[in-house]
Amino acid sequence: MIVRGLVEMKYRFKIGMRTIKTLLAVAICIISLAFMGVPDPFFACIATIFVIQGDKDGSVQNAKNRVWGTLFGSIISNIVFLCLSFLPYNAYVQALAACLSIFLLIQIALYFKKPAAIFPGCIVICAILCTTTNIQMPFIYGIKRTAYTLYGAIVGLVVNLYVYPHHLHKQSIICDDEDELENDKRVDSSPT
Repeated sequence: MIVRGLVEMKYRFKIGMRTIKTLLAVAICIISLAFMGVPDPFFACIATIFVIQGDKDGSVQNAKNRVWGTLFGSIISNIVFLCLSFLPYNAYVQALAACLSIFLLIQIALYFKKPAAIFPGCIVICAILCTTTNIQMPFIYGIKRTAYTLYGAIVGLVVNLYVYPHHLHKQSIICDDEDELENDKRVDSSPT
């Protein structure tokens, strides 16, 4: 029964430029950061994956949102962490710090008209305030996280904008018949 269902799916393997660019950008992040002595390229890879979008404007905007969110989240959580450092760090203080930081992040992001920076900023806040208990650690972590995110965003932008630019491609590499791709889109979106 399962085999018959798989045969009837009519799925054709396609590799598009966005997939290739994402793979290339992640590889560049991992290898280049390894040469720089960075043991953990995780945040740079995440940023570069989010930056690779289907169009130039989406990529640039997403890069800005990631960097702004990371910067806002890092600064706010470090300030709140320092302000609450006189209290014993337990689950109650951690919850207070996280909620206060997220509230401040939302207000600041909205004030600066950067609502798309809220999501990545909240992730940074939780990463800093929910994983660190040493007063010096969040500051260093925030700086590294911001730097790696910026690096990943730049790599993603460079790859997405300059490796086979968007205006040169409109179809998949393996399936280069535009009508065939449009038919696939209609089949994929039709109710079953």
